[in-house]
Amino acid sequence: MCAWYDTTQALFGVDIAVRAGEVLALVGANGAGKTTTIRSILGLTRTTGTIEIDGKNISTWPTHSRVNRCGIATVHESRSLFGELTVLENLQLGSKRGPSLVPDEIADLFPIVKNRANSPVATLSGGERQMVALARSIMRNPRLVLLDEPTLGLAPIVSDAIYEQIVLLSRQGIAVLLIEQSINRALTVANRLQLISVGRTHDSIDSKDIEKVRNLEAQVLSATTFRTAPMSEAEVQNES
Repeated sequence: MCAWYDTTQALFGVDIAVRAGEVLALVGANGAGKTTTIRSILGLTRTTGTIEIDGKNISTWPTHSRVNRCGIATVHESRSLFGELTVLENLQLGSKRGPSLVPDEIADLFPIVKNRANSPVATLSGGERQMVALARSIMRNPRLVLLDEPTLGLAPIVSDAIYEQIVLLSRQGIAVLLIEQSINRALTVANRLQLISVGRTHDSIDSKDIEKVRNLEAQVLSATTFRTAPMSEAEVQNES
């Protein structure tokens, strides 16, 4: 997959596959193309190549069709919650069925849903808001959850709690694509790691393969994370 912002090419060759019930962590430095990859999956950038879910090519589908018909849920760094609404009201907005009760399994998975159901989201801490965002994402019974640096700016103890929830999501058979800068953090939850550098992905590796993980860390440290100009067509052909 390749992607553009207007006439500027941002992705030059992204090839990833996430299986049901696993967490794939896409790692790389700032500017490598991690967030653009998520935006491309959602149809928010112009792309070429194939994007498939359950064997269906959704490359030409509008964003709302990808989200609704393919069961895609997204949790952004900004969390995109409504601060003036309560926790329960925010969750109801995420339900396919409209206003409804929160299923017991979601309330059990995220204690904040039980403990602060009637509290305005604006009164919650950053970690609590992220928990609500995760809970809302699975109100739609997704098959794929896209997480864009879900613990950015949060205290380590809060990050640990959120990553525990991510593991539980995968154990429910949900495919999780995790965007993460920290390889050490990604290792706590990911089944596989995949490097993206200057808009290109490299082979994924098993998170338990210590030697390959250390090599991956070295690649991230040495990766060039910007270009002064988009690649020419000749450069693109040479790289493909």
